[in-house]
Amino acid sequence: MLGLDMDPFEAEIVRVLRDGKPRRFSQILGEVVFSRNTLRLHLEHLLEKGLVMREKTPSKKPGRPVYMYSMPVKSRLQAPQLLSNPYDTLVTLSFSKLKQMCRHEKGGCCKKSRGQCTAEKCPQTLG
Repeated sequence: MLGLDMDPFEAEIVRVLRDGKPRRFSQILGEVVFSRNTLRLHLEHLLEKGLVMREKTPSKKPGRPVYMYSMPVKSRLQAPQLLSNPYDTLVTLSFSKLKQMCRHEKGGCCKKSRGQCTAEKCPQTLG
């Protein structure tokens, strides 16, 4: 359920709703910077994912029902992970693998020495 495939529109909706306060569609629309149809589309997508809840509120007036949107507690706890950039992750690489990488190598052959090369013996990195 982590939002690695979450687009910027959905991330903005999550930012608005992560405080836990239920909001009407028009309230959310007032806090985001995109169109009514874009908001509707992305709210539906978040509803399908289970990241947002929609509840019908009782109304004393005739007309369309009023829905309130909010984030369930579980989603609010995951909000920092949902909003984090999936490309800002820590990558670990063992030194033995790093030693095997030569950034000047092309097709298994070092451009400078015109032969086999490893990072620890590379004439490009040593000199």
